[in-house]
Amino acid sequence: MHLSLPGIILAFREALEALLIITIILRFLDRTQNAHLKKHVLLGVSLSLGVSVIAGLGLFAVVRELESLENIGELYNSIASLAAVFLIITFIVWMIRHGRDLGEQIETKAALSLSPGGILALTTLLISREGLEIAIFTIAGQFDAASILLGVLLAVLISYLLSRALIRINFPAVFRFTLLYLIIQTGYLAGHGLHEGLSAINTLGYIGDHSVLLSKAFDLSHGLLAHHEGLLGLPLNVLVGWYADPEWLQFLTQYLTTGLLLWYWGRPDRQQTNSR
Repeated sequence: MHLSLPGIILAFREALEALLIITIILRFLDRTQNAHLKKHVLLGVSLSLGVSVIAGLGLFAVVRELESLENIGELYNSIASLAAVFLIITFIVWMIRHGRDLGEQIETKAALSLSPGGILALTTLLISREGLEIAIFTIAGQFDAASILLGVLLAVLISYLLSRALIRINFPAVFRFTLLYLIIQTGYLAGHGLHEGLSAINTLGYIGDHSVLLSKAFDLSHGLLAHHEGLLGLPLNVLVGWYADPEWLQFLTQYLTTGLLLWYWGRPDRQQTNSR
């Protein structure tokens, strides 16, 4: 069994966020003396798990079918990966814009949905979104199921220990770290998806081996920095998406994606808005 650290961390973040959402809704119902609606939250969680599994299996089936197509399967796999990366970027932008006031937003929506059907729909929608994000991350990163399951179980364990007051956790710090890691991995996945696409086009004969599109930004694939087996390159690949011999297009796509998302996250006008 091969575990993927990026898959574990990304699944951990999404599952922890889903559990935090559930906690916020349950505490809001207690505070507003609507504890009788808690059973609809639990029903919504059950429904969202079903929706997430069905949506995930559907996405995997589509990607697997595209991969099996003769000659162009690899190209379709690249297109699917890049489409998934685009969706991940929209999720990241949403997190950057709304992450600080997530609890307030959820409570506001819950206050407007104080009915059995409303709470059920709200819970199902919010938790299903987290499940869909996990499915999309898994497809884009081609993470194995064991890594995703381990990340989810770690989030459940942390939440249980917190509920028993056995540990304390700095949620803002955890979410900042995981968001940073998510941004780095998104840049890597964008570059890797483009690399796979270029490789597929080359295999299909649309571009030659010496095409300018395949020209390397650098080649450090022989030695310590080799990303598959290098003493330094392998851990760097796992931790920050290091690639030892990228094409120029891959290199620019990866680091421009990462750089632009980091800039958007820390841009001065956003910091000023958040400090008010």
